[in-house]
Amino acid sequence: TEAESALLFHSGAARIDTDDLYLPVGAARCEELRGWRRRHGRELEAAATVWDALAEKRDGGGAGTETGELRHLKLILRPGEADFVSQADRIIDRGFVLTMDYGADFDSLVWLNVVRPNFEGIHIMDARAQLAAECTTVSYLQCPGLQDITTSVDFTEVARAGDQLGWAVRAYGPLFLLESAFGPFGSEPMVHVIERAAGIRNVAVKSWYHKPEFEPWVAFKLLVQEKGGARGDAEAAHAPFAHWTLPGADWPIAGRGSFFQPAQQCWGVDVAKPPLAEIVASAALAAKCSAGASGHGFASEGPDGGGYLREVRELVGHAAAAGEGEDWRSALLEAWPQQDWVDQRHVAQQHAYADMHLTMILVDYWRYIFEADPPSLRIAAACGTSPARGFPPAAWRAHVGEAVGALRQVADARRMRELYSASTYDRVIWDLVEIYHVFGGVNASSAGLRGPMPPRSSDGALIGAPAYVCLASRILEAHCEALKYELGDGIA
Repeated sequence: TEAESALLFHSGAARIDTDDLYLPVGAARCEELRGWRRRHGRELEAAATVWDALAEKRDGGGAGTETGELRHLKLILRPGEADFVSQADRIIDRGFVLTMDYGADFDSLVWLNVVRPNFEGIHIMDARAQLAAECTTVSYLQCPGLQDITTSVDFTEVARAGDQLGWAVRAYGPLFLLESAFGPFGSEPMVHVIERAAGIRNVAVKSWYHKPEFEPWVAFKLLVQEKGGARGDAEAAHAPFAHWTLPGADWPIAGRGSFFQPAQQCWGVDVAKPPLAEIVASAALAAKCSAGASGHGFASEGPDGGGYLREVRELVGHAAAAGEGEDWRSALLEAWPQQDWVDQRHVAQQHAYADMHLTMILVDYWRYIFEADPPSLRIAAACGTSPARGFPPAAWRAHVGEAVGALRQVADARRMRELYSASTYDRVIWDLVEIYHVFGGVNASSAGLRGPMPPRSSDGALIGAPAYVCLASRILEAHCEALKYELGDGIA
């Protein structure tokens, strides 16, 4: 109404313009932020090193600021995250803390600040969309009380602050992993959202599976932390599920092995990074490979930062010494003007997350189909091997073929082909069975179609695979370990 607008909006020069203000940090604030600096020291040093290298490339080696480029790395500090963990610790002696919000690990968040230096890290959402023109488009401060000022959660800060207080991370990953039908402590499988909703009945169900967020890398995640939950007896300490866990929700959070390489060694593309950061990081790793060094294997598996920071310095040094066409820093400068191309990478990441969600459901169906089979077949299906006795390769291949047919029948009955498109649906199943041998193992692949084996590390783990293949592999690996512990090792 006119009266309401008179209260909310000023007439005349109502626009509020702000500039960056550089203020000294007081002793109390310094004390509050000391823990944050200590917990993220390794990542901050890596980000600052990369930032300086990129700034030097942008400015052509000059030290001046006439170009208008920022000469400092802007970061968003969220002291309340550590306070949240501290308050939870004071009221819970033993149990779990479940955190669900949109956000990412600190490596991913700081990469965003590196590749998008003017991004403020704060999101403004209107509580009343009809007032957007009068509120958000004018100023963040134009309509107090009618705008939601929010930011992404730094889940690494939550995890590390909890670790200092005795809280162990039990699960971290995309929120959709909570939809998994099977759990280590459940006696009966749960039904998925599409089954509870009796099909694709509304836009909400479709959106849940299609991942409409433009930046899914920073979309909703779940973090589960536990304190005082270890089993006491020696036998249980060696059980696959001595602690509560959520198979597949094992994304690195408390310390990546590399600032540049994918968060999981299995991934060919790092779906946890901002797409623009993935472009730059991939260019750096490609330059490393062309120089004769291996592009696989983490620089450091531990939190000490030695190999992690050494890799950063080596890649920055390689860029400084490289020729004009070999400097990986140019990837960012070339990508900035190509907004359509960058947008395509965002769309590709949306599809990658949708593929993971579809794969998780297919893995549930795969497990369900084998639930009534003898133990040796259940173990073989989970572990990606042939049964120990009674099933030559041809017979096992035929049995797996029947199981894949049954899986398709179940998925088709839930309209998965329609939900994800026939091309996506068929591609994912084909990769899981014929290319990466996750369903049924290599002996179950069609003999006439079997191609070269996918690359693996020295310990047998997949390398450079699509994220959805890695997710299926991790879930079934956990199921394999649990079945072997429960039923005995029934494979050769």
